[in-house]
Amino acid sequence: DGAVLMSAHIGNLDALRVASKTKTEKEIKALVFTKNSDHFMKVLNIVNPDALKDVVPIQNIDILTMLKLKNLIDEGNALGLVADRVTVGSPERVIEVPFLGDLAPFPQGPWILASLLGCPVYTIFCVRAERNRYDVFIEPFADKITLPGKQRETKLHDWICSYALNLEKYCCRFPHHWFNFYDFWSRSSKTSR
Repeated sequence: DGAVLMSAHIGNLDALRVASKTKTEKEIKALVFTKNSDHFMKVLNIVNPDALKDVVPIQNIDILTMLKLKNLIDEGNALGLVADRVTVGSPERVIEVPFLGDLAPFPQGPWILASLLGCPVYTIFCVRAERNRYDVFIEPFADKITLPGKQRETKLHDWICSYALNLEKYCCRFPHHWFNFYDFWSRSSKTSR
């Protein structure tokens, strides 16, 4: 069955994608919001076009995008995305939750997307354990993300809070593996990327 894999900018996501090609029948399709990574995608296409075969570029989430993603899920694919960065296109769509001792903004989008796809959600992180070896940590997160009408904001907060707590555990365990190139906790950082 298909699933959503929520990850973060911790460890090596590319090593995880490569491992999924050799260890499982289904591949991990990486959802990449091109507004955040346009330059990186262009460079990667020049350096290694094959690296983009499992990347699903996303400009915005519209009905056609949702149909494509739902089809991938129905085919049994895993859709991987990072849920620890505010998107350039929607800097105001965040919920601040406790994270490493302070309130930090986390995007709503990944959780809304997962609720619309209606499939199981896992957290997944891949960190280098030693030379030539990576450890993969995958945990069931939810059978399905639900965001019922009047409780939508409360439920979004709860899901994001649970994710942040899970991410915090790995950041504390592997502090040098969380890649952060801006003031993550700054309110102004929401609009500076």
